[in-house]
Parts: sequence; C-alpha cells; structure tokens
Amino acid sequence: QWWEEDVERFRTEAAKKWVSLNEADRRAERDKQDAQRKERQAMRKQLGLALDPLADDGADDGLAYSERDIVKDAAREKLADERPDPLLRESAAILGDAIGLLAQDRPLSAQVLPKSTGPGRWAD
Repeated sequence: QWWEEDVERFRTEAAKKWVSLNEADRRAERDKQDAQRKERQAMRKQLGLALDPLADDGADDGLAYSERDIVKDAAREKLADERPDPLLRESAAILGDAIGLLAQDRPLSAQVLPKSTGPGRWAD
C-alpha cells in the first residue's frame, strides 16, 4: 500500500515539470514528507513491523560526499543493504512461479521460449 502511494506521488511530481523556488512552499513540502515518514514509522511500530533504519535520514544535509563522516556513511549504506526489499522479494516469487509453470507445461514453454536452431543455441 505504501509503495503504491509512493509511486503515485512520484508520478505526480514527475508530471509537474516545475519546482517552486518559494522557500515557504519548499519548507511546507519537506515538512509534509517528514510528517509522512514519522507517521509510517509509528504505523510500523503499531503493526509490529521492523522500523525503517533510514527513515531519519530523509533530509539532505547539504554536504559534499567528501565532507561527510565516512564511518557513519558506511554504516548507513550497510543498513540500506540489509533492509528488506519487497520488490525484489515479489520479483523472485514471480520468477519462481514462471519457472515452475514452464517446467510443468511443455506446450506453454514452447510458446514462450525462443525456438532453438540447434544444440546449445537459443536464437539467432
């Protein structure tokens, strides 16, 4: 559900084709995003889900890469790598289902897979 909301918000922002230069508008947008991040963290806690370790890192600190604390940055990257990826998990499940279907149904696999022109060759 959250993913769908995020995709919809991204599409809306991408279609907008402009960015406000008004500081008050930009601050209001950032405050709205921060409030949503905090609300999601609270909902995660209420539902008993693992909290997002990177939820507090939403704001840009304005520093160049070379000006940041390398140890802290490495820890953040490690947390990002360890956090669950629902899209990856769903993609793996879909791929597993497709492999299972193709292994069981030869006519279906003949329609889907490219025709072989010889041993060890898929297609020209």
